[in-house]
Amino acid sequence: MKPFTVTIGIPAYNEAANIAFLLEDILKQRCESFVLEKVVVISDGSLDETAAIARRYESSGVCVLDDGKRKGKSERLNELLELSSHADTVILLDADIVLSGDSVFEVLVSHIKAGADLVSPELRALPPRNFFGRAIAAGHNLKRALFSEWRDGKNIYQCHGAARAFSRKLLEKFRFQESVGEDAYSYLFVKKFGFRYASTRDAAVAIRVPETLNDHRKQSRRFLASRAMFYDECGKENVRAEYRYPKLLFVKHFAIFLLKHPLDFSGYLGIMMYLSLFSEKSKTQKTWEIASSSKMVR
Repeated sequence: MKPFTVTIGIPAYNEAANIAFLLEDILKQRCESFVLEKVVVISDGSLDETAAIARRYESSGVCVLDDGKRKGKSERLNELLELSSHADTVILLDADIVLSGDSVFEVLVSHIKAGADLVSPELRALPPRNFFGRAIAAGHNLKRALFSEWRDGKNIYQCHGAARAFSRKLLEKFRFQESVGEDAYSYLFVKKFGFRYASTRDAAVAIRVPETLNDHRKQSRRFLASRAMFYDECGKENVRAEYRYPKLLFVKHFAIFLLKHPLDFSGYLGIMMYLSLFSEKSKTQKTWEIASSSKMVR
């Protein structure tokens, strides 16, 4: 019987501080129900030692590509998909994440084998290091609780770019568009063309939330700039409906978090009010400024 095969793809831009930790996490993953064919790292014109550090793992089966050009995440993701066309499952990972436990891939693969075409693990926040980070983490945790409950996690907010698994059937038709909202686009594509999406709490990856106002503003701009780009392809009302969660559910979780974490959550509300009043309108683009305080995950 032909073994079930998996390829891991990682686009990386100036990730010298993180790439070795992620590759170590990957090599510690259990691979009992599949064969890990290869791990591919594409350096997107990194100006630091990202590629050199990743090459230290070539003897462990890591393939490193570095053409010195900055093309943007979506284009690099498409290159990774082309290089992985024969795998039964492709798992795409951001370079600045921490895999929680040694069974993340096993869980994602189990959902693909059960019939899902796109699968996302839970997205957690690493312990913050200052008050601003605690405030943003409070907002992150509110949204994680809210969106895990809404539609039992099968919604656009749960489909994040930090980690996703794709079935071969989906990848025969799917490629990313040139948009910063590539995570949302993958979900909308699945919904539009009748593929199956799943999110799971049995596997998780962790990120560092922004810990300065400027860095949080950068991330917020990327999120806000992407949504309207999908209107023409997926329909304006269809896209808006996917982002429209029940207000009563939000009020429930809002009250819970305000009571449990009054100081941190009040800080989060203050930050969001400030950004809504003083943030300028964002334009879409292929490459964006990096939120540096979210990059130090270890």
